Amino acid sequence: MDFNSINQEGIPVGGKEMKLLIIGNGVLASMVTKMLSWTLLEPKQVEIIIGTRNSLRGKQLVNLASLSSLNLNNHITIRHVNIDLDNVEETSCTLKELNPDIIFNTATMQSYWVISSLPEPIYKALSLAGIGPWIPMHLAPVYKLMKAYKQSGIKGIVINSAFPDAINPALKTLGLSPDIGIGNVANIVPAIQSAIALKHEINVHEVHVKMVCHHAVSNAIPSQGQSKAPYILEARDRNGEDLLVGISHDDIFNLVKTELTRPRGKDGMWITASSAARLIQAFTNKEFTSVHAPGPMGLIGGYPLQIKAGQYQFDLPEDVTLEQAIQINKLGQQFDGIQEITEDGRVILMDASVEIVHSVLGYYCKNIDTKNIEVHAWELASRYKKFAEKWELIHA
Repeated sequence: MDFNSINQEGIPVGGKEMKLLIIGNGVLASMVTKMLSWTLLEPKQVEIIIGTRNSLRGKQLVNLASLSSLNLNNHITIRHVNIDLDNVEETSCTLKELNPDIIFNTATMQSYWVISSLPEPIYKALSLAGIGPWIPMHLAPVYKLMKAYKQSGIKGIVINSAFPDAINPALKTLGLSPDIGIGNVANIVPAIQSAIALKHEINVHEVHVKMVCHHAVSNAIPSQGQSKAPYILEARDRNGEDLLVGISHDDIFNLVKTELTRPRGKDGMWITASSAARLIQAFTNKEFTSVHAPGPMGLIGGYPLQIKAGQYQFDLPEDVTLEQAIQINKLGQQFDGIQEITEDGRVILMDASVEIVHSVLGYYCKNIDTKNIEVHAWELASRYKKFAEKWELIHA
């Protein structure tokens, strides 16, 4: 398959210093900044810019990364700028002035792990709805960022961390999709790779995995040891021999849940951060890098890719077409509570997911209109805030 450029002017690999703009100062932004500054990026190769609305927290993150990297003898170039995504005009001007080669967005109105802080029975009830009903919280900031990006006229690559399996395709309908996403499919592949190595009693680096799946699959396997949502999985050794012959997928997935169990939620976000760091590093590399990523080209769900110098190609399992991969992910999104993403920019939710959220929070929304996403986002945020505060008051 031919390479598809996701940056019209390409990335200046091996030439001038690149600019990486990281938007946000939360858990994920902090983890990725630390990873990149400590070990992964050459100090003279990339300038890191932290863009935040909260100046103090942004500057603290800059200083933390700078001083700790210096302690590791890897002194980086890093600075802070003010970015308020609510102000599209101002953000557009800032983007045009900075002209970053890569923009990594971590902004969201509510991180996916927040509901896990609720009492376990309530959290479990809400989690049955999938992540679909929470799309407004993730989509609203990215929508404003992409409007500012388009208005600025810059050509840098945009990497989105906020539920890219669905957010990227929803924004694609408006011509505003980020180029690619992180996490999700990329989070589960290392565990599956390790589980297969354990089954065969071989070195993990001998196992080469290619997987096509929606977020729902990567969430189900480590928590349930199986996946009801559809997926495509291939694993071969360096000689091309099929490592899945005679092995049950459920046996592999059960190892992920048991022998390879890890912290989930906020404490487990180092896995998500590592997928982002790998992707960013791949875009700064002149050599081929194999990755998994959700939302490339605004497509639904996640795919295996090869990246080289600002371009990528799909690296699908043998005998699997891109059309087949897309169809698998369209089916998979239903297990995240999403019935359909329409061509006019609406996200239609599954009835069962809508009813679960309505029964717990009193919030009812089946048809999410991307063009009016702020209305949905603020109503959902208000409902959740009132619910959480009421529960804390009653049980204080």
